Amino acid sequence: MATLKLAAVFRRSIAKFDIKGAYLNADIDEELYLELDPNITKLALGRFPELKEFVEYGRLTVRLDKALYGLIQCSRLWYVNISDYLKKMGFRQNPLDECVFMKRDMIVLLYVDDILVISPSLEEIHWLEAELKAKYGDVESVCAEKFTYLGVLLSRQEDSSIHLSMPQYVEDIVRSVDGIKEYSSPADEYLFDEDPTAKALEPPKQKAFHSTVMKLMYMAKRMRGDVLLPVLWLSTRVISPTVSDENKLKRVIGYLKRTRERCKVISIDEIKRVEMFIDASFASHHDGAGHSAMVTFVRTTATILRSSKQKIGTKKTEAELVTLSDLYFVGLWLHSFLQSFGVPLEKPIIYLDNKSTIALVQSLLNNKPRIRHLNARRRVMYDEIMVNKNVDIAYLPTNEMTANVLSKPVCCALFFFGFTASI
Repeated sequence: MATLKLAAVFRRSIAKFDIKGAYLNADIDEELYLELDPNITKLALGRFPELKEFVEYGRLTVRLDKALYGLIQCSRLWYVNISDYLKKMGFRQNPLDECVFMKRDMIVLLYVDDILVISPSLEEIHWLEAELKAKYGDVESVCAEKFTYLGVLLSRQEDSSIHLSMPQYVEDIVRSVDGIKEYSSPADEYLFDEDPTAKALEPPKQKAFHSTVMKLMYMAKRMRGDVLLPVLWLSTRVISPTVSDENKLKRVIGYLKRTRERCKVISIDEIKRVEMFIDASFASHHDGAGHSAMVTFVRTTATILRSSKQKIGTKKTEAELVTLSDLYFVGLWLHSFLQSFGVPLEKPIIYLDNKSTIALVQSLLNNKPRIRHLNARRRVMYDEIMVNKNVDIAYLPTNEMTANVLSKPVCCALFFFGFTASI
């Protein structure tokens, strides 16, 4: 999302490359043997009859030369191969993300064998395409105003902004369940409640429940942050889902049915600073644990979303402090990541809707015994904000806190506010 923001703001061209049979380009760096099953052995003997003397008990044993798909280490071997080649072409590795490479103003992002390229000129993209084809042979390339990358449809608009959507993916999920009612929000206030009397789903429905939740997870983590909170919670129920859990899943799908045309917008407004909206819900889970959430914005473009159950029990103000100390460094990383491309940025800012938490991290004088177990977290944030001055902190009213939709199930006007900035 951060690099797409750069592409939108600076009007850069975008292309993708898909290297076919990528892993097979990498050599095995140790001695490994594979025993072929009888059927594959027969096929091998039909092509190479001279191998018959090496067959024992109907099976052929072979030594691997290439990073065969399915090996534990094949992804690593392929990464070393492609990264070494990019370095030979003059690219340097980003110090904050080992899958991002830069050469002047050209950016290359690796996602296994799918490569996204952002460049100020088409000539550089064509040069990289020729180099990759010379090295790896079968390379599929797309450089257009609209194409699909990792299941997400990237659509370049006339003003150079980028719209991200997964229309077919959403449609397939909606059609997988019959008679789904439409909803205006993906969850109600009882999302975190567990009904001990609810009947367990039958095995076939359990399997379908698990599959659907994981499909939603893939989508939610990439572009539909509006359903991330309920999907994360439902993912904790896939081992033994109940009828109640199934109804909550149907509500998420019903919401997607109503909002299937929604897209995420990567705007062209100027990059000035990273803004972190951080929020926590107090004791929202049935075991008394709170929930942490953060949305990082680069102007009006949401880049990183976080939502997770807290691992320790706290009181209200302390819940906000735990979230702040856990998630702040994600926003700080984004700030440094953008700076690594030479983008001048103002000091990042944190927005909280709890004045007590802000007071705690702005002063060490109010050292109450009840928060002694959190003093290390408090001191870290005090040093970052007041001593090192790496970040600003400000109060934001709850009804303007975008991260609310990722920390607790909300609906109506409060829910829809969170998406005016397209998370």
